[in-house]
Amino acid sequence: SIKALLKFLKIKKVYHGDLSELELIRNLPKDTKSIEVLGIDRATEYAEWIRANERFKGEEKYLIIKLALDTGLRASELVDLEWTQFKVEEDGVLMSGYGKRNKKWIERIGVELYGELRTLKNEGERVFSLSYSDLAKMMIRAKNALGDEKRAITFHSFKKCAVSSVYRLTGDILEAQRKGKHNSLETTRIYLEEVDYGIT
Repeated sequence: SIKALLKFLKIKKVYHGDLSELELIRNLPKDTKSIEVLGIDRATEYAEWIRANERFKGEEKYLIIKLALDTGLRASELVDLEWTQFKVEEDGVLMSGYGKRNKKWIERIGVELYGELRTLKNEGERVFSLSYSDLAKMMIRAKNALGDEKRAITFHSFKKCAVSSVYRLTGDILEAQRKGKHNSLETTRIYLEEVDYGIT
């Protein structure tokens, strides 16, 4: 990070030092497998357990998971989602917004899921009244209850599930990249390497 910052400042002519010695510093290895992928069956078990057992807004938490699995959106994008980001059409509902690195995304969901979301009685512009912290604590409780306390499962596991499910259904890595909203195909490959598909 420091190397990248100094190089950026050098380009902007803010830093005037010698950068050649920076190349002697080795980067730390990338830990790309820190968050586990959930299979769709296990992700559904999590969603159902949360719906039945969370005392605070169990139905809302269930629906945010359902939307994450359908769209592949990150937790931060979902908690900030507003009703103005939906456009109802005859054959479905379009959602659009800006995600990581200010990249524009568009997703289509079914009218039925949109109807379920509309049952949320949140006042205001946001679809969900949950915070990122609410989701993190929810996942810890669910992991402990479902016997996964030692596994690296977080809310982001639902996004990884969405990406891997699209690949499993289509066999098309570009479709999986689109679902993940990844700038780099390499990021999508990393997601998919974590799942044993039993194929060459």
